[in-house]
Amino acid sequence: MSKKKQPHKTRNTWAYFQFSHDVNEIQVRVEGDDVKVLGADTQYTKTVRSYERQSGKDKVELSIPSQDGKASFSPDNQLVNQFKWLIAVDTNYIDLNGDIYAVTVIYITTKELGPSVTEVPFDHLETYLIKSPRQGINPELIGWHLALQHIQQPPCGSQIGMIVDSEAGKLAAFNSRSEPYLDGLYLPSYVSLIYASADQGHKLANQMIKYCDKVGEQVVRKLRAEGSFDFGSSGSENSLYQNLVKLIPRKKPKGA
Repeated sequence: MSKKKQPHKTRNTWAYFQFSHDVNEIQVRVEGDDVKVLGADTQYTKTVRSYERQSGKDKVELSIPSQDGKASFSPDNQLVNQFKWLIAVDTNYIDLNGDIYAVTVIYITTKELGPSVTEVPFDHLETYLIKSPRQGINPELIGWHLALQHIQQPPCGSQIGMIVDSEAGKLAAFNSRSEPYLDGLYLPSYVSLIYASADQGHKLANQMIKYCDKVGEQVVRKLRAEGSFDFGSSGSENSLYQNLVKLIPRKKPKGA
């Protein structure tokens, strides 16, 4: 029996600005899809794409922070104009016989971004299998930490956008470095977190996180079928997990 097709929900794209001081007037500059509010606090400026749920509340499927004080009504333009590289990371996990296994998948763009870029290819970078992540810590944060180990500071003050689908309410604090993302660790100055839903949305950031989720789910299904995983002598241990190993996918899906 086929499922009833759900009606398409209208997406809205918002440009958000906030002032950290009282103002008597607001000056707005608009150039194409880009908007800038003079004097607004850059760390709170962002492009948000959302739709209205049946409850009447907005569901955010994409939130892109600004690096230069501009927000755009085109989310993909915001990405290529604000960041030189993108990296997406997603973690799925499963309970097998009382042991928690987490699968972290990382994808990365393979071409430098910029205003003239019209196509953005991306590919698989790494898949990790984690056994028994430390209790009390969101396994997604451990996945972020693993992904950050692959990032080096780009030249000329360029920024890297890291796409995630967890801790949406804390991303602004992590991006402003007012809070550590994990165990007293703060984001590098050249990395900003981007929220993208793996369940909704068709923009570039959503597609990258969907690929991460897809590969992670494949590994989880295999673990569920086999019931366990033998780390042998190839794994490693630290304070964040009991064991960790890199996995090599049989096939690396590509996106563009």
